[in-house]
Order: sequence, then structure tokens, then C-alpha cells
Amino acid sequence: MNFLFVGGSNTLMQRGYVYQFEKLYKTFQNEEINIKNIAIGANSCVHGLELLKNENSLSGYDCIVVEYVVNDHKLAPSSTIDTWRQAYEGIIRFLIKNCSPEVRIISLILGRRDPKTFFRQKRLAKEIHGLSKKYSKYANVEVLDATKILWEISENRKDLYASMYKDGAHYSLPVAASLIGSLLLNHYVAGLQKGKIEFSSLESDQATNSFEHSVVIPARQFGAAHRLFKNSKLEVSALVIGAGNSVELDVPGSVVSFSFISTFDCLSVLVEEEGETPFFIDCRHKWVQADHSRFTLKNLPLAWKRWGSCVGRRKIRFTAIAEDVRANLTHKYVGQYAFAAPDPVPIDNAAFYLVSILSQNA
Repeated sequence: MNFLFVGGSNTLMQRGYVYQFEKLYKTFQNEEINIKNIAIGANSCVHGLELLKNENSLSGYDCIVVEYVVNDHKLAPSSTIDTWRQAYEGIIRFLIKNCSPEVRIISLILGRRDPKTFFRQKRLAKEIHGLSKKYSKYANVEVLDATKILWEISENRKDLYASMYKDGAHYSLPVAASLIGSLLLNHYVAGLQKGKIEFSSLESDQATNSFEHSVVIPARQFGAAHRLFKNSKLEVSALVIGAGNSVELDVPGSVVSFSFISTFDCLSVLVEEEGETPFFIDCRHKWVQADHSRFTLKNLPLAWKRWGSCVGRRKIRFTAIAEDVRANLTHKYVGQYAFAAPDPVPIDNAAFYLVSILSQNA
């Protein structure tokens, strides 16, 4: 059996629930299992859609597990979750159209420890259940709400529930990870008992504004200066934009998100998209500041947009901001989510490292 996992750091974690699931599967199913794990930590389902679109083929998988609620709480404020909904529905529709008809698509709902995030997580879980019900007539679209089950096991006691975590966003090893792996195996095996279902064609359902047809644009195709970032889990080529320099790209539609590399020597970036308000972000994540050998791949969804009015081709410009200019940006431009405090970078060749853009396809 061939499995694909996509999600955040709980899915990526060494000896986490994916490892436990594989071990249990081999023990109790008595057959080989092939697992590909393309998860990348600390990014949302918007990035998950990009990762899936980057796969050469999805037709050979028997089961695809999608895990993003832990990270998606930032896309579920009290006002609107349009960006999240269009991304997650885009994932489901994209998988249905590009996988085999028999594939099982399992949304695995995991949550955070902090009670302050529970409202948003419950909101996302409700939406995921609704999308699963909507698309279950087109494919095996399923939900495993592991967070709900863990609450039941904890007898709804916050102290017992919190004990299953090693920090605010990650489950403990090996106890909670083993439990989640077991829940996933039980869910998968139970689904094998179902008879063959005749599904309707998704082509008949066009009533959606999802990001299903969005396109991934690798930034490396727009310039000659590249830098390769490589570690044990990831190998990424990024376009290098030096301090004070700009790169202007022509894209087929409104930009949904862009991905970049965060390093100790990366600069803030000013983003100017036609028809939108310019903004800047500070790209240096606190995780990479202490160790100069580290890097992390970050994805920024432009979640504040009103997507119904964002149509047509346009240009987008990225300008790497020198440290002596950064202090004056707040007087002219809106600062969006900062990945870390913009401490000065005393590096001559500091730059902004652009990896890709996810754009709507007009």
C-alpha cells in the first residue's frame, strides 16, 4: 500500500505518529507499506496545496493523509476564513481530480494545547467535516478527529489533555504519538470493510471559488542569482535578491502566497502587487538566529485579501530592504506578520531568498 502524508511538524516529527503508524501497520496488517512524507513544519494548508501541486504524480497512492489544523488556526480569525476554506477545498478537489478513483483522502485533525486556540480549531474542524460530507459523493473523503478522541480519553480534563503535549503545538513522544498512530490505523482498517462505492463525477460540481486551479511559479526561473539550501530533510533553490534590489514578476492572477527561506542573514522584503496595498515583512525567524547553519522554509498566505475581487494578470515586485532603510518603512507601508524581530544583520551579502509564488490562474 502506498501512503502520502502532507502537513506540519507533527507529521514531520522523527518517531512521531507517522513512524508509529507505519510500525503498527506492518505488525498488524502483515504487509509492506510505502510511505512518502512531504510535510514541512510551521506552514499552513495553503503551502500544503503548493506541495501537492509540486508532486510529479499522485495517481499511485492508495491513501493521502492531510494534517494542518495545528498550523491553520492563524487562518481562522473571528471575522472570515475565506483564505483557509479556498485552500483546503482546493486541496480536496485537486486530489480527487489527480488521484486514482479508489484513493482515500483522510483529513487528520490535530490541535494545540493552549485553550486560547480551541475556538478556532473547533471552527476549522466543523468546516473540514462539512467539506468531507460535501465531497464524499465524489471520492473517499474522510475525517479522523484525533483531537476530539484525545479529549474524550482525557475525560475532558485540561491537565490530562495538556500532558499529551511536549510543548504548545507538538504531541509527546512516544505516548501521544503512538496513540495517534493507533487511531489512524484503526480508522484506516475500518474503512477497508466498506464495499465499493460508485462515485459521481466532480466535473459536474463547478460551484466553488477554491484555489484548485492555482499555479506554482518557481522564483528561480526569473533570475540568474540562485542559492541552494540543503539539509537532511529539504533541498530548495531560491532566487537571491540583494539589499536594495528588486525583482518584478508577471503572474497570471492574484498572488495567494509566496515562499521564502529564512536564515540568519536574510533581509526584510517589501512586496508591491498591482491592485493591492504594498506591505513588508521581517523574514528572519528566531529559530535560525542562534545557529548560522540553520534555515527554514516559510510560506506567507496573503489571507487579508478579498478573493472575489482579485482577478486578472498582474505584476508583483519584491524588494530586499537594507537594514538602514528598514527603520523608516513603518511610516510608509503596512507591516504584516513578522517572523522575528528585525535585528540588524552585519553581513555584507545579506539578501532576501524567494522560493516560489502560488498564484490564482486567471
